[in-house]
Amino acid sequence: MTEAGYRKPRKRCAPAEQLNNGENQRVHQELSYRILKIMLLLVCGLALWGLLSWLFSSIPLQNLQVEGLTRYGEEEVLVTSGLSSVDKLLSVDKEAVEQSLISFYP
Repeated sequence: MTEAGYRKPRKRCAPAEQLNNGENQRVHQELSYRILKIMLLLVCGLALWGLLSWLFSSIPLQNLQVEGLTRYGEEEVLVTSGLSSVDKLLSVDKEAVEQSLISFYP
């Protein structure tokens, strides 16, 4: 602020028409590179997400173990849960397994 309490006016950027051709071209080039970077990051992110989803969805359940039970047998709990070694890791509905175990074993 100046002594009179007024702010100095801001310097305004010149409109695109008033910029010289080299500066105008540089501004457009920087904008193009930014857009290209964002698009490249989005494509790479989507590709990585798709790859990880595919990899994890194809992993079968191999070693099913029941821990912490003394009242019921391990095989009995596995049969009740409905899980098998054919099921895929990400396709298992955990809530349905939990509900079936809770309803069968109070």
